[in-house]
Amino acid sequence: MDSSPTFLALQTEALFTNQLLGSGINQIRKANYGNKGMYFQAFNSLSIGLERIGKLCLILDFYLKNNNKFPEKQHLKKYGHKLVEINKKIDSFIIEYNLKSSLYLNEIQTPIEKNILNILDDFAMGDRYSNIDHLTNTTQKNDPISNWCINIDDNLFKIYISKDKQEKLATLAYIYSEIYFNSVVLFSSEDGKSINTFKDMSLGMGNFQAISEYRKLYVLKIIRRWVLILIELSNQCRQFNNTDFPFFKKIFILYINNDKFLKGKKDYLKL
Repeated sequence: MDSSPTFLALQTEALFTNQLLGSGINQIRKANYGNKGMYFQAFNSLSIGLERIGKLCLILDFYLKNNNKFPEKQHLKKYGHKLVEINKKIDSFIIEYNLKSSLYLNEIQTPIEKNILNILDDFAMGDRYSNIDHLTNTTQKNDPISNWCINIDDNLFKIYISKDKQEKLATLAYIYSEIYFNSVVLFSSEDGKSINTFKDMSLGMGNFQAISEYRKLYVLKIIRRWVLILIELSNQCRQFNNTDFPFFKKIFILYINNDKFLKGKKDYLKL
């Protein structure tokens, strides 16, 4: 039996979204001051991927409330790229639809998760052009990389990296600086500060490596919550029509695991 056009459209959109999210997760894990372009790749993939999964949730919500009909484009257009607004709306579905298949649906969003959404929201709404805006004397947007460094990485470092670990990183940076004392480096940190000594370069890279898996985890916690809401809504839609709705759980299977799995998995483009 051939799949319906609706089924194929939903499945294709979900598969595409899954690829975007997987790519964004892989990139945000690796992005650092030495390859800042990867930050923009990560922000782009994550902001688009989250927007699309959020709008899938909005579509299914409309379907359930409007006699099994799908919305017109205008219904989604009012949300635009506003990830924070989309988050508020789909978060309300947890209570509205009594969604409770997973304990993760009841997790309170932390300040770090909220900051991540704010940064991705700002990026989608215009911060992606911050460098061009500076060059063209346009009203200055926020620097998304600097915002990420200050509001995400610095806070993760304070929360998860012990004093002993911080001292070891500082000691290693000093040792490397003694070994390569004649080396010349020319970098700038994520928050725009000059990195012109091997000690600063080593310390910056050590600090990044210490928190890279945690920054990935907090993005994944947002994705997990949205995926679980999508799965729950699709299960309710399937009660009215079991042929038009794919099993989103199979497509987004990587994201509905516990924190240990999410933090430990290295490649989100592979099962």
